[in-house]
This record gives sequence, structure tokens and C-alpha cells, in this order.
Amino acid sequence: MRKESCHNGLILKNVEEKVLLLLVHWLYAQRLDVADGEAKTLILFTKLWLMADRFMMPALQNAAIDRIAKLLSTANGNRQRSSSN
Repeated sequence: MRKESCHNGLILKNVEEKVLLLLVHWLYAQRLDVADGEAKTLILFTKLWLMADRFMMPALQNAAIDRIAKLLSTANGNRQRSSSN
């Protein structure tokens, strides 16, 4: 018998706690509540997208890629404004 079935648990390897917490929050709230603006946030959403791919969760992938696109768009806009000054 598998260990997971005896303990009613699931072992997730190579999953960061912050990414797992985002996934769990998304499961309950169907939204991603994270303040944008840091490079770490871009990495976090990228890892979340990869986890959603791993677990075949296309709606979460879409939510994560939307946030990634927003972060990149904002970063690109900031870069263009600073170069024109």
C-alpha cells in the first residue's frame, strides 16, 4: 500500500511553499492575490504556471500567464518612460 493512502496525504516534490500557497488560495478564491512589482513576483508566477502545467490546471495557467503579461507590460512601460527622459 502506498504511504499516501495510509496517511491521507500527498507528497509534492520540488514545490516551493509560496507557490503551493498561491495554488491553494487560487483553488478556494479563483484569483491570485499578490502585490505586483518585484522581479521575485515574476519568478513566483512563472513557477506557479509550471506547477499548473504539471497538474493540468489550464484555468490557473491562464491566470498566472495573465499576471506575467501584466508584470512584463508594466516593466516594459517603465523602461520606455525612463529612456525617454
